[in-house]
Amino acid sequence: MKILFSILWLGWSVAGLLAQDERLPVAVKINGQPATMFFDTGSAADFVLFQPSVKKFGLNFTPPLPTDQASPGGVLLGLTESCRLEVMGTNLSLRFKVLNIPAYMKYGGEGVLGWPGISGNILWLNLEKHELLAVSNVPPACLAWPHFRICTNYEYLVLELPTRNGVTPLLAIDSGSGYGVELGPERWQKWKSTHPRQPRSYEAYYSPSSGVIAKEEAWAETILIGPLALTGVPVKESSEDGTDYHVAPHTEYLGTLGLSALKRLDVVLDGRHGLAYLHPRESAPVPYDHNRLGAVFIPANRSAVDLVASVAPDSPAFAAGIRNQDVLLAIDGLDTTQWRTDPKVLPLSRFWGCTAGTKYTLTLRRGASVFQAVVQLRNIISPEALPVPGKE
Repeated sequence: MKILFSILWLGWSVAGLLAQDERLPVAVKINGQPATMFFDTGSAADFVLFQPSVKKFGLNFTPPLPTDQASPGGVLLGLTESCRLEVMGTNLSLRFKVLNIPAYMKYGGEGVLGWPGISGNILWLNLEKHELLAVSNVPPACLAWPHFRICTNYEYLVLELPTRNGVTPLLAIDSGSGYGVELGPERWQKWKSTHPRQPRSYEAYYSPSSGVIAKEEAWAETILIGPLALTGVPVKESSEDGTDYHVAPHTEYLGTLGLSALKRLDVVLDGRHGLAYLHPRESAPVPYDHNRLGAVFIPANRSAVDLVASVAPDSPAFAAGIRNQDVLLAIDGLDTTQWRTDPKVLPLSRFWGCTAGTKYTLTLRRGASVFQAVVQLRNIISPEALPVPGKE
């Protein structure tokens, strides 16, 4: 039988997927051996092991056939032999899906618990403590919170917001993303046009279906997502254009909430009754760890060798003379052209995430010319981010 699985959406920060302390870890046992997996409501695959973990637990697996074709936006997965998984007090006999990711990704953990695998539970997302708790009932105090129906048309977590003018807005929840509010391209362009003085940076992340992607990111003091008003959150353009959410008629994709937006909410997911309870927090926003260079350098495609720049306007990188399409050759003498083979190179985000004031000398190529740029990092996206001077 041909084995063909796909993940409709499974994206991770190039900063080492997500930082270890940002993800929601779940302690499990695989064939009796302790392991850590991460809860990802943006994954349409239920139980996924990263390929190195398959070997670690001594499991056999069948890879996808060379002739198999993934669905649009998907990625092919292998399948392990049958094994035992102990998770949230439940013992399961199953076959893990197997995801092969590039060696340069620092994935951490053993794999992913996707939304379909544990959507029948009642889950409390305690993001202050980075915990995922299974509870027997929705706490009484939470019943008065705003609540929304969980869609059953999707394998990942999508909520229906109140219908307006005959159209039902859809809001995706992605606990596998470290970002804040992600808006579709049209909404992102509208947000930028109404916030022209807000500083912007770039973030790069890896999607098994698309490779490494770069997207702009900014800070929103307040942003409305349907009836939800979130304060003090990062906002960025989503890689999704909403086409994956057009399964049901008369619906409209608003955006996606990642972990940094979910931190601004109290969240209870009642999968048994198909309801999600979301309660905005009134506490002060916390500093957001972000790209303080304002530029990323990523390959143009899966086979490309050059690390090519995407630069935000008015960023430290832009001020240092770096422009879109410049090719990164070195950082303070570290040869970055060997990024595919030298483990000392990636992730580059460890440089750009350093404290404000840190300086680097970058060697770059523009056309046939090689030049150097001295960059000094500064806070761009945070509660303290200042509007760009002179912008109207």
